[in-house]
Amino acid sequence: MNKFFLISLSAAIFAFYGCGDDSSSSVKPQPESSSSQEESSSSEVAIKTGPTIKDRGNLKAIKNYPVAKYKNIQESGAAGFAAAFWDACRPNCSDPELFKKFGANPYKDSYGASKSCSVHSYEIPAFTLAKGSTSGTYSAVPNACGSKTPSQSAFACTDMAPVAVNDTLAYGFAAGYSGKELLCGKCFHIQFTGEAKYNESQSTKSIKGKHMVVMILAQGSDGQSTQVDLMIPGSGNGAYDVLPQMVPNDNTKWGEPYGGFVAECYNTFGFDNSKPQDIQECIREKCKVAFDGEDNLLAGCLWSADWFNGANMPMHRIEEVECPQYLVDKYMSTINTEADNNFKYQDDWSIYNPGDFVETVE
Repeated sequence: MNKFFLISLSAAIFAFYGCGDDSSSSVKPQPESSSSQEESSSSEVAIKTGPTIKDRGNLKAIKNYPVAKYKNIQESGAAGFAAAFWDACRPNCSDPELFKKFGANPYKDSYGASKSCSVHSYEIPAFTLAKGSTSGTYSAVPNACGSKTPSQSAFACTDMAPVAVNDTLAYGFAAGYSGKELLCGKCFHIQFTGEAKYNESQSTKSIKGKHMVVMILAQGSDGQSTQVDLMIPGSGNGAYDVLPQMVPNDNTKWGEPYGGFVAECYNTFGFDNSKPQDIQECIREKCKVAFDGEDNLLAGCLWSADWFNGANMPMHRIEEVECPQYLVDKYMSTINTEADNNFKYQDDWSIYNPGDFVETVE
């Protein structure tokens, strides 16, 4: 395959919309601690976000959570591969219509609807009453991708960037594929084999044996059941190119639309480069320019060089597991805590700040 046709063609196609084919794996529970969530109900409901998401700090937060041990699944896990993207679109697992398609409840089932964020990366409601509705009919906050006013709409939250737990284990979020069951809120343990779907490289070989646990927050229809598309900042802005709305850096060259910085660095150095550190340093430099001052996005982008070693579409083995509490806490909406919330439809979510109130319909 030609250069970088690459890192997430499938993610490019579905761009957080639709549902797809079958996924099957055995459940291997990994018990973790649980955390309670406070609920409130009134005519005005406070957004319970506290400090800005980018100030929470992934690396600091991960230290507060227990770590489960994951077995070697090189022989027992189903074979698949990992693509990558970060188009900043609102995850479609925040859309109640996707849950209804599978007969599920976006409040109660599989950790419920995933959270969404504003252009400032403040958490906003995942879904509200539909425009013009006064009760009972809900819709997701409009997606920045495809919106005529993207800055006023919903984005992926920046604290969903991947994070290293240790040298051999990482957590992250991903898109998955199934048309038979709801994947939203499910977690999968993947272990990398050191092989690549296309274009073998020393960087991809170097992550052999590493483990990653991903939580599904977007579901598509055009991929393989054992494929995951990892959400990695700097891995391509996709067709809608809304990330610059969140990170208005005029000096940034975002790399390939599908593949981002990794694609650009492989195009520069080649897949047969015997020095993977060239690829890693190339990615690091681009991350630092693009995400200066954006702590979570910078950390997630650097992760692709420092933990993921600049790997390109690595093959893996995969199994379903219980979700680590760290991922659950990042995934769940702290605003949509009831099935019927009566949150009023809003045209502009960019004006909301932590501690503001969400207007409800009486």
